[in-house]
Amino acid sequence: MDDKTLAKICIVITIIGMLALAVTYKPEFERKTIGEIIEKENSKGLVFAKIEYVIKSAPTTLLIVTDGNKATVFYSKQTSFAKDDFVWIYAERKEYEDKNELYAYKMVKDT
Repeated sequence: MDDKTLAKICIVITIIGMLALAVTYKPEFERKTIGEIIEKENSKGLVFAKIEYVIKSAPTTLLIVTDGNKATVFYSKQTSFAKDDFVWIYAERKEYEDKNELYAYKMVKDT
């Protein structure tokens, strides 16, 4: 085989791979509300919420947030979030002592 034939084969394989990825791709964190995440077991989602109360901010962060529904959020890193800040939370539902809480993988302050 010559170089042109190999280049064409590589391009075709690359295009097929990109199409397969585009068809089968599903984001891990879809936009959801706190209520939608708490209702389903092992549910994950991207939540936009307002911080109602900061319980603890060092060395880990524990917050109460609301988007119409209230939830306690545990974040394993220290933050400088304050009451009334709006944040994007990449969260997963965790059950702790018969209470539904959210474990945050990442939190981003909305500007």
